[in-house]
Amino acid sequence: MANLSNYAENKVLDLLFKNTSFTAPQAFIGYFNNAITDASVPTEVTGNGYARIRIDNKMGSASSGSITNTSNITFNAASGGDHGTIVAIAIFDSLDSSGTNNMLAYGTLTASKNIQDGDQLQIATSNLTITLD
Repeated sequence: MANLSNYAENKVLDLLFKNTSFTAPQAFIGYFNNAITDASVPTEVTGNGYARIRIDNKMGSASSGSITNTSNITFNAASGGDHGTIVAIAIFDSLDSSGTNNMLAYGTLTASKNIQDGDQLQIATSNLTITLD
């Protein structure tokens, strides 16, 4: 995952070059059935037990321009129906997908995953890496 959202890019630039304060938010990951771009955030999966997962407490310290998860990131199991084929993930500054929240970073899965009733998506330790060049 190497794509910062326009929102996050602007916050970093303001912080580094304008001395504008920025309080680091808690970070929550969610998943999507369609690809994400800066200009197009598709509808996030909803219902059937789906919820974003907090990840700022699962990430190691940044090193050499990258940060990686140090423990598994496990979503709730689909319950009462399928979530469909998951192709992308995004990180937000809010747990609630229906309120005011900002996308921080996004990326496409290396392999799509079909989440059927009873299945759950897990990102294993060291399998989520965010890199800045």
